[in-house]
Amino acid sequence: MKNIIKIKKSLLILVCYFISVSLWSQTNLNTAQRQLQNDVISFLKNEGFQPSIDDDGDVSFKKEGVSFFIRILSNSPFLLRISHYITITNYNKLRALLVGEEVNKYYGIKVGFDTIEFEVLGAKSVVNQAVIRFEMYLGNIDYFKQMFSKAMDQMQLASKEFREDYNNSNYDPNKYR
Repeated sequence: MKNIIKIKKSLLILVCYFISVSLWSQTNLNTAQRQLQNDVISFLKNEGFQPSIDDDGDVSFKKEGVSFFIRILSNSPFLLRISHYITITNYNKLRALLVGEEVNKYYGIKVGFDTIEFEVLGAKSVVNQAVIRFEMYLGNIDYFKQMFSKAMDQMQLASKEFREDYNNSNYDPNKYR
């Protein structure tokens, strides 16, 4: 029993640490990064989206019911990441890695993976997610405006392809060659 309590406390401390690091990284944007974030929000609003800043400081918005997140990672030049998460059922790590690698090669989109473990009312849950990411360096908002539509198209195609290939029992890793 003591070991379980120690493990729970350790996990809680670890989760709090990662949340605070994540919050600190996005809430401590410098003036130029904050301006770019505001410009991104204005652009998205002009395009008909309803962006907001989420709990960890990302710009979040939905396109066709799918959630996307934009994070500014550096400046001069700015590194901007657009992310989309896919929940994976019947998770097979090797299959996910192979499909992700092929999608990455074909679309030029980064595919990563997260495993989130949590407990609610004593019930343990594990969620496996693929993370579809498009990253771009840009000097100012004009570069983002020029690339946004293409980036979103590529992300949606990569996401669709990942889902289809991951769930296809006849998946052929040579499909893209």
